[in-house]
Amino acid sequence: MKKIIKRLFLPVVCALISISFTAAYWTDDANLDSSSFSTGIWNPGKATISEVLYNPIGVDTGQEWIEIQNSGGYVLDMTGYVIHFDGLTSAYDYIFPSFALASGSKVVVHVRSVGANSATDLYWPDTGSVNMGNSYGSIGLFKSLPKDSSTIVDYVEYGSAGNDDEVKAVGAGIWTTGAFVPIIPAEGYSMELIGADNNLVTDWQDQAVPTPGA
Repeated sequence: MKKIIKRLFLPVVCALISISFTAAYWTDDANLDSSSFSTGIWNPGKATISEVLYNPIGVDTGQEWIEIQNSGGYVLDMTGYVIHFDGLTSAYDYIFPSFALASGSKVVVHVRSVGANSATDLYWPDTGSVNMGNSYGSIGLFKSLPKDSSTIVDYVEYGSAGNDDEVKAVGAGIWTTGAFVPIIPAEGYSMELIGADNNLVTDWQDQAVPTPGA
């Protein structure tokens, strides 16, 4: 009798577990933003460097900034992401606090500046007294430490080649050795991503009127 009960009971238990798992799976999926899907393919959050003001008018300190956009289709948890620019000692890298970036939204990271963090603005007060290069440099964005080719998610290099993190970006397949964005060596110009980020120098243009957060 016990064997008969086991034979009857076991399939029922398995069926209940399967139903429970399926319900949980679809419940979780139902919470996803419908914009996360394009032609049936999930489009997760993706952090992209979208504009950089590396040579502001007048004194650089406190006026430089790096704009990051979520170009994916879903909210992106950026907690622990890391920004490093050329010439910066790693001990002064910017590490994101607890922070989530909505799909299509932008956040401006203010370099060597103090303020109240918000959904649109973050502040990086200490870089070890180092500013971004006015005529050449690079910015690397990493999803975590350590900073290597497995964690770098975006990169841009301007003015010259061979700057910090180029090798890592090339190793990750998001940059080309020796490539750099040509810039106008004048104060007040920003470097802005135009359209989609295809990891090419032609994705970028000089912007006479910077548009942080726009």
